[in-house]
Amino acid sequence: MKTRLQRLAHIIARAPIVSTNTAYTATSSAAVQLNSTGTGAYLVVVTPTTNCYIKFGESNMPAAAAADFPLEAGVEYIFEVSTQFTGYFRVVRQTADGSLNWYIPGKVT
Repeated sequence: MKTRLQRLAHIIARAPIVSTNTAYTATSSAAVQLNSTGTGAYLVVVTPTTNCYIKFGESNMPAAAAADFPLEAGVEYIFEVSTQFTGYFRVVRQTADGSLNWYIPGKVT
């Protein structure tokens, strides 16, 4: 029986790397929908081009701010999110405009 970490690694390893870019500036991005095909838990892989902050939530959540989760430029982050509660994200720059490259490798089983 595979451990949870092994199952998550398998999802990422077999995923096609087709990422979406979301630009961010000093003003928080609009809420970006993660998945429009069903509910469940998904892995979301994000890599920012500059330091920024990200938050997950519903489409009507407040703007992202410096109090939210910090992301470091060039580092790949993996989040597990439930589209039942957090089907969107918003991102805002730390000091320089940039892009958040992201993709969903698959649903967590």
